[in-house]
Amino acid sequence: MKRIKSVVNLIVIGTKHSTNVKDNIDDLMEYMKENEKIDIPEGYPELVGFDLAGEEMGNSPEKFKQDFEKLHANCFKITIHAGEEDINADHIWQAIYHLHADRIGHGLSLAKKPDLLDKLRFRQIGLEMCPTSNYQTQNFDKDYPLKKLFKEYINVTVNTDNRGISFTTLSDEYLKAAQMTNGGLSKWEILNIIKIGFKQAFWNITSLSGLIKDIDNEIYETVSVF
Repeated sequence: MKRIKSVVNLIVIGTKHSTNVKDNIDDLMEYMKENEKIDIPEGYPELVGFDLAGEEMGNSPEKFKQDFEKLHANCFKITIHAGEEDINADHIWQAIYHLHADRIGHGLSLAKKPDLLDKLRFRQIGLEMCPTSNYQTQNFDKDYPLKKLFKEYINVTVNTDNRGISFTTLSDEYLKAAQMTNGGLSKWEILNIIKIGFKQAFWNITSLSGLIKDIDNEIYETVSVF
C-alpha cells in the first residue's frame, strides 16, 4: 500500500480572553506581506489560516468583527471556536455571519438549531469536534452528537484540540468518539470522517486535490481488505 507523505502546515491562534486579537492579526498580515515573494520549498510548513479560540463566556465572536476585516480582505481561511460553552448556539451563528468562519471548533450546541445546521450544510462549513476536550468540559455519556451531525451531512471532523491540555492523540480521539457515541462508530463512518478531515484542510486547492486523490486510493485499498 502506498503511504501518503506527511504534510504539516500552521494556523495562527488568537485567544479571546488573554491576547490582543487585533495585534495577532496585524502580525500575521505583516508576516505574509514580508514573505509573499518568497518561494516556499516543497514540504516546508506554510501559514494557512487563523483560529479564534479561548473562553466563550463574555467573549462573543461579534466582538471581534472589526478585527477580522484584514483577514477577510486577504481571503484568509478562518476557524472559530464556538458552541462548546454557549448552549444556545448563538456564538456559532455569530462566527458564521459576523466572522465568516470556514470551520467551527466544537459546535456542540449546533444540533439544537436546525436552521443553522442547514446553513453549515449548504455552505460546506467544517465542524472540528474534539472528543476528549468535549468530554472534559461537558461530560458526555453515550450522547455525543458527532454521529447525529454526520448523518445530517455536516462536514464533521475529529481533532485533538489542545494536546497540551487533553494529552491525547488523533487515534485516541477516534476511540473516544466511538465510546461516547450511542452504537459506536463503524469502520465506514470513521473512514468517511477521515476523508472529510482532508477535504476541510486549509491548503491550496491544487495540492489539496492531489492529496484527496491519494486518500481516495488508500481508502479504497483499506475497504478492499475488510
